[in-house]
Amino acid sequence: MELSSLSNAGLSGFSTVRREDAAVFVKTTKTKPGTAGFDNEDGFPQYRVLQPVKAGQLIFYVPAPGTQYVVYCGVDTGQGLSWVPVLLYQKIVNTLNGTSS
Repeated sequence: MELSSLSNAGLSGFSTVRREDAAVFVKTTKTKPGTAGFDNEDGFPQYRVLQPVKAGQLIFYVPAPGTQYVVYCGVDTGQGLSWVPVLLYQKIVNTLNGTSS
């Protein structure tokens, strides 16, 4: 277990997340998943294609501030893991906005 904290609230405690489950936390990226770009996954900026770690992993793609997030999911295609856009998410957004899909 590791000590975690929320600096703005002064709250701290032990993490209850198992290491094998840590990869499924939803992260955001400004680079379209599956394409080359900068990320800070290992603590310092790297230019690379960020690949999913396990099937079912989610990542939010946000092209620019103030734009709509697009959800991507890690899927096992039989040739390895790859990012696939979650189309159901877009269908829900379109329904809530009253637009057709």
